[in-house]
Parts: sequence; C-alpha cells; structure tokens
Amino acid sequence: MVIDFRRANTQHHALLTIGDTAVEKISTIQFLRGNLTSTTNTLAIVKKAQQRLHSFRRLKKTSLPYPHPTIFYRSTTESIA
Repeated sequence: MVIDFRRANTQHHALLTIGDTAVEKISTIQFLRGNLTSTTNTLAIVKKAQQRLHSFRRLKKTSLPYPHPTIFYRSTTESIA
C-alpha cells in the first residue's frame, strides 16, 4: 500500500494487485466506527469539537502568549476532523 500525502505528486506508483485483481485507486476515505451511520458519526465529531472548543475558550481567558493557544487548538480541536 502506498499512501502519499504530498500535494505535488511527482512520482507515479505501480498499480497494486492482489492475486490477479488490481486494487482501485481512491482519493478520499471515510471512517465510521462500529455500526454508526455517517449522520451519527458526524454528530459525535461535532460534540467532541464543541467540548474542546469550550476548553479552548477557557484557556483563552488566561491571556497566554500568542503561540500557546494556537498550539492547543491545533493539537486538540483541529485534529478531530
């Protein structure tokens, strides 16, 4: 399996085959936990984000210097989606 996160894809990878069947190339992926539907999954993600944004708002009131609130937001809230 080849996973390439670079924006400019300069290399072309050989097709992946399992047995005699070529594996389909996809550009997006969606993860669902257990038997959740996408609506239920989306609601769970929104709930997590709201909880973490609440923590971020409380942290913001402490008047920390510039990079610290940004680092907190990126590591907790932005990483959910």
